Amino acid sequence: MTFALAERSRTGILSALAARLNTGSSDEALKRALVAEHLRATTYFASAHTSSTDALPLPHTTRLMTNLRRNLDGLWPLQVAENPTNATGDSSNPYRSVLKDLEAIGDLVQTGGGYWISAPLRFVEGSDPETLLVFGGAPCEVVRAATGAMVSCAAATRFVRRIDLKGHAAFRLIQSLDAWLGFSDPLPLWTKRTIAAHLERLSASEEMAADQLEVYAPDFYRDRKKHGRWMPATEIDRSIDGPRLCRPRAAHSRVYARPHYFGMFSFHQGRLALLRSAPVEFETSRRLCFGIDDALKEPRSATITLSGDTCIVDLPYRLPQPEVRVLSLGWRTSPAGATNDAFAIPRAALPALDRALRRLLIVPIVSTRGAA
Repeated sequence: MTFALAERSRTGILSALAARLNTGSSDEALKRALVAEHLRATTYFASAHTSSTDALPLPHTTRLMTNLRRNLDGLWPLQVAENPTNATGDSSNPYRSVLKDLEAIGDLVQTGGGYWISAPLRFVEGSDPETLLVFGGAPCEVVRAATGAMVSCAAATRFVRRIDLKGHAAFRLIQSLDAWLGFSDPLPLWTKRTIAAHLERLSASEEMAADQLEVYAPDFYRDRKKHGRWMPATEIDRSIDGPRLCRPRAAHSRVYARPHYFGMFSFHQGRLALLRSAPVEFETSRRLCFGIDDALKEPRSATITLSGDTCIVDLPYRLPQPEVRVLSLGWRTSPAGATNDAFAIPRAALPALDRALRRLLIVPIVSTRGAA
């Protein structure tokens, strides 16, 4: 028996992997797609054997990270140095960010204690009638074997051509984008109902100065021909009609998950005073800001730049749940602490991004890099 050995360059190996995963030209998209497939495969085959006599233990986060470092670090040496947006001194951090992305988009499910299982396979339609997004923990090879469809990958995003699924039982697994994002009432209706529910919870208390608060007041900034959203209560120089979202100023509270409230205010002797208030959950408050902007006629926009296989979305604000999950289809490109959050999203996922933004009444402004 004879064996033939051939040396392959790193570039040659990556090119072969890109062809196998059918990725585009982005090195970052290939890297994250390969990590995602590794995580799906490890979790899927353990999940598939849990009911058999030779059941495999569910993979733990530590085991997943160890396997990734062992199998993939050689392809991207010094990966933290090459990926400064994720650098924290932990070499597994880029791998963890992909794991979090797979959890966010619904491919993997954490069962508690750091253990993971695969989510069921499903397909999601977008505004492009030719393409379906693929979600679930089944790796690409399993999807191909089960459906005969060629799966393309870019970071955590996977997609197939709709025509490849026609006539197959999997065609019945197609969901709408809203079903994948999470059903919700239209934002104006949701805002109206949420505000009404919190008004019923307003607690009466002694009148107190609001000097340590800031109030969500983009209309006050507009009246002063400035741009802003949260205004210190000490800068408000007139009465406020109706309830307002408010929170402690950063100097008087924790910065992370700062508590938010709905408050009723009075104004006398040139100062605001808090009359009644009701606590608002952090994620609810974040989504309410978008609904309040619409009610105050303060439209938001997002700049999307098309560049090759990806689109770059620039966000001067954080998206709320559940729409924020769409950002996990791509990867962050802005450094930590940047004023704006910038994300690269695979071009195939643009319909999902567009739908998520429009549900929040954000106007996408799309341009093409290099266009005049």
